[in-house]
Amino acid sequence: MAPTDSWAERRTRWLNRFHARRAGFGPVASGFVSQPEPRSIGSFYRGRQLSAGNFLFAGFLVEAPETPIWDLPMPDGVFEAEVQGFVWLDDLAAVGDRAAQKRAQHWTHDWVARYGQGEGPGWTPDLAGRRLVRWINHAILLLNGASGDENRAFFAALTRQTRFLARRWHAASPGLPRFEALTGLVYAGLSLTGMQRHVRPAVQALKDLGMHRKVQLIVSGGIRNGADVAKALALGADATSIGTAALVALGDNDPHWEEEYRAMGTTAGAYDDWHEGRDPAGITTQDPALAARLDPVAAGRRLANYLNVLTLELQTIARACGKSHVLNLEPEDLVALTVESAAMAGVPLAGTDWVPGRY
Repeated sequence: MAPTDSWAERRTRWLNRFHARRAGFGPVASGFVSQPEPRSIGSFYRGRQLSAGNFLFAGFLVEAPETPIWDLPMPDGVFEAEVQGFVWLDDLAAVGDRAAQKRAQHWTHDWVARYGQGEGPGWTPDLAGRRLVRWINHAILLLNGASGDENRAFFAALTRQTRFLARRWHAASPGLPRFEALTGLVYAGLSLTGMQRHVRPAVQALKDLGMHRKVQLIVSGGIRNGADVAKALALGADATSIGTAALVALGDNDPHWEEEYRAMGTTAGAYDDWHEGRDPAGITTQDPALAARLDPVAAGRRLANYLNVLTLELQTIARACGKSHVLNLEPEDLVALTVESAAMAGVPLAGTDWVPGRY
């Protein structure tokens, strides 16, 4: 982005760069708390245009077939911000074919190689928050088929951006930029192993800004039972959403179809290859022969039973904590079962009031 002569803006850029580099020190997240699920899908049409080399951002159209996105001429700062924010990843995910996946992987890993050490114009709190949300949303798209070195570099870049946001979210301009920074921090804290300690301060910051409950925070990924929902609500979420768990409740990945899953190169319980449209259980497919295997009445009954049990478990946990409503759950209701998880989440060890590393 074009530099300005403002001393305050020069100082802000220097501090962003300093903290981006400093954020590289420390342990790296080794993976996700649970398998991420895509929560934002863009435009199929725009994804096709990107694959054809037509880049339309901020009202500018740049035609550059076979040109990496980072080598494009940037017409202005807003265009470059949209590129650095990775919203275009939603559009490539909407296409979802192998060519779009390879392009998404190449551009993302190229960003890591060029800018992942704290360099370049994308190290502002709002862009880092926007980027983290897209990377986590589409992690399966980005990681499947990538090399071990690329995956390790990807997680190192995720970790660096999370630490950067923990130190610099307050430097984002009030309003949407600050909200994007805090949202990215909460998202990463809930998704990455070892980053849970960043969730509570970020949620408290949203409360201090008067945004909590006004702008809803919906947690997704890894929600399997009422206990998972209770933990998410206690950490500050307004609601949770389920994806994989609902598919399993409907009957997906049923061991009854194990032979056919093996023929696809997977196994029942692996939760992959749904995107190929050949789901043997007949749920995530457009094949009429496969879809006919699903009994919608029985599947609906199983899903209703699952949701009822999840709700009852959540309500039981809330009552055990002395709460009259599940939305009254709060961080003080949480305890950890191990010293490590207590330190990561910033909650007391069960049976004590001790938070490791705090006092």
